[in-house]
Amino acid sequence: MKIIGTSDLHLELEWYDWLISQRDMVDIIVIAGDLLNALSEQPLKLQQKLALEKIQEIEKGRAVVAICSGNHDGDSYDSPGNTTCNWLKYGKFSNKTVPDGKTKLLTIGEQKVLISCIPFANFASVDVISQTFLKCGAIKQEHGCPWILLHHEPPTNSRIGKGPSNFTNWELYEELRQEGGFSKPDFVFCGHLHDAPHEPSGSWVDIRGKIYCFNPGCVRAKTPSHILIDTDKKTAKWIVEGLEKGVTHLA
Repeated sequence: MKIIGTSDLHLELEWYDWLISQRDMVDIIVIAGDLLNALSEQPLKLQQKLALEKIQEIEKGRAVVAICSGNHDGDSYDSPGNTTCNWLKYGKFSNKTVPDGKTKLLTIGEQKVLISCIPFANFASVDVISQTFLKCGAIKQEHGCPWILLHHEPPTNSRIGKGPSNFTNWELYEELRQEGGFSKPDFVFCGHLHDAPHEPSGSWVDIRGKIYCFNPGCVRAKTPSHILIDTDKKTAKWIVEGLEKGVTHLA
């Protein structure tokens, strides 16, 4: 199984076009938040329309698409009133797409895969993370399948979350550190902190027991920074500006 993990696209349309070009090359395409650009002068409704059109093009390929919301993706730019992301939650997506706030057990090839997309903190209830872990942990135990989790904010006290502590998620950290490894996700995709992978004490990957947490970062280039996972070869590679910048071997 091959997975591309991205985040923080910020409506860079050529990055979406690159993902469209990869839609038949991999099994899963992950977008871990910040599909839009809240700092852009483009009207919000136009941004949403453009992003949805690009996602629908990606969906035409064989890859499953998984999407979670980020802090730039709210239905309004008001703060602190920016508390909904209905355009992602209720958008018209393919049946095989896993949209924001949803969990799906899918069959990819001959393998079952569990994917859950947790909304950005402002757009969800306070206990959504614990509820997701409880629900998905049980599904994973029942089916013995890999579990992929998306959440825009990296876990607190992680190498992929180097930066302001209020830009990380304590609840996610607590769930990941608790005992019971069999009921935990195999892969966690985050974003939000663009520079964390490039910080001296930061990284694009944080390995917690058997859990691999990723943050590809965000660097201006022709292609988005991304993670490329090949579970058959048991490798995860970090690609920046089209070049391999790091690799880790999966257990």
